[in-house]
Amino acid sequence: SVSKRFDFLPQAYIEPQEYDCLRDEAFDYAKILETHGVKVETNYIRGSFHAFDLLQSKKIVKEAMKRRINALRSAFFESK
Repeated sequence: SVSKRFDFLPQAYIEPQEYDCLRDEAFDYAKILETHGVKVETNYIRGSFHAFDLLQSKKIVKEAMKRRINALRSAFFESK
């Protein structure tokens, strides 16, 4: 069964891609979490697709990686 509790969840970083079949679900999930008081950072990446980060030399990937690292730093070192 699916839990209806959200109070135990940590903050979330959600990164929907413009051309990803799960894009809409990512936004829906972020909204559900926010509605239940979970801190959410959503980084929508226009022009990207699923697994776009395999192209590591591209500027868009480098920027996304910086945001991911910052989200991890925030979650592990700046929370509470």
